[in-house]
Amino acid sequence: MIEITAAAPSGESSIGNTDDWLRLAFVHEYTHIVHLDKARGWIGGLRHLFGRSPLLYPNLFLPLWQIEGIATYNESLLTGEGRVPAGDFRFIIDRAEAERRFDPIDRANGGLVDWPGGAAPYAYGAYFHQYLADRFGPESLARLADDTSGRVPYFGARAFRKVFGRSLGALWDDFEADTRLRVRDDASNRARLTRHGFSVGAPAFSRSGRLFYSIVNPHGFPSLMELPHDGSSPRPVATRYLGNRTAAAGELLVFDQIEVVNNVALQSDLYAVAANGGAVRRITQHARAADPDVSPDGLTIVCTIQSADRRALATMPLPGSGEVARPAILLTDESTHYGSPRWSPDGQSIAAERRRVGGPS
Repeated sequence: MIEITAAAPSGESSIGNTDDWLRLAFVHEYTHIVHLDKARGWIGGLRHLFGRSPLLYPNLFLPLWQIEGIATYNESLLTGEGRVPAGDFRFIIDRAEAERRFDPIDRANGGLVDWPGGAAPYAYGAYFHQYLADRFGPESLARLADDTSGRVPYFGARAFRKVFGRSLGALWDDFEADTRLRVRDDASNRARLTRHGFSVGAPAFSRSGRLFYSIVNPHGFPSLMELPHDGSSPRPVATRYLGNRTAAAGELLVFDQIEVVNNVALQSDLYAVAANGGAVRRITQHARAADPDVSPDGLTIVCTIQSADRRALATMPLPGSGEVARPAILLTDESTHYGSPRWSPDGQSIAAERRRVGGPS
């Protein structure tokens, strides 16, 4: 059984590089079914005799980077999109190599309490399979899956020498060396502003020039932060569970975050908090609203509204204290996802991303 979230992720998501979310997710998960269901040789014979015993599925016992790596590689091979050709996803291993912190096999298998956390087996696994396919041909990955499916659980690594003529450790070293050749020196004059680790995003300047942003890391609850001008430590403004966008209306901050609804659903709504902190108030209720931007006059919010088969653009007046706004749909099309709406400086136009199922972004 494959269970897929119907609503497509936004373009900012690490899994958002697709023109057909359901097809991409199905390809990834069906690869798992085909890969993990394999059993050949004497193990296949035992499974025919004794039935579906977990011990008789050798590929279930492969390292996580190998299981997720082949599925992530395949999602891009069969759809032309997905994570492998996405520059931000490739950045995970490229920057690691640039800093001489390329993860060895044991760390790439996941379970990390530091960067890149749960993305490690997907990133390293996918690009390792891409490297093997480029060097030895895509059909070599099928031979590898067949060979590991006939080996005693936890002894699948020996299949690499049989299929590729080199040990797994040597191939991983080759993979790192190949990554090193791809990394370009960055001579830009960028200056690092924060050191929270993990995910820092949704930056926004207020009208007075104050810088606000969000953090998600293992060291505390996700938060909306301010970076003071005077060089002092970043200051928490409010808790914030995920979300893509922060916008300023004067000295009021408008942002999206995820809330648990009826103990089962995860839905996005809009919230507001004073730039100096204080109580967070809800702007929308069960609207599935996200990605807000405030008009230059500070009176109108543009945002997205999510439904199962589409993501619409909507506008609404910025509500007063204690009020909840009802977004009015501005633009919606079947099987079309709008995202990242932004007001023009004169407040007369809105620019947005549009992605259509089967069409270009």
